[in-house]
Amino acid sequence: MAKWQAASKAVSKLSVVRQMMAGKTGVMQFYSPLMKADMISGYTFVPKSGRDVMVPQPMGELKSRARDTQFIGDR
Repeated sequence: MAKWQAASKAVSKLSVVRQMMAGKTGVMQFYSPLMKADMISGYTFVPKSGRDVMVPQPMGELKSRARDTQFIGDR
């Protein structure tokens, strides 16, 4: 449990998380120490539920999918 708590504290210092917790909405690239990867995430605050929502994706996955799509278009 101590590892999880430490990871949560580290994540809360990320600018994308601070923006989300401030009630902002957007898309941001960042480095995730937890995932040890460059990430991109959409984020927002949902007033009706009172919850922050963040959908992170590793940039490597996004770039790989974009390359796959490019090759399909070249055929």
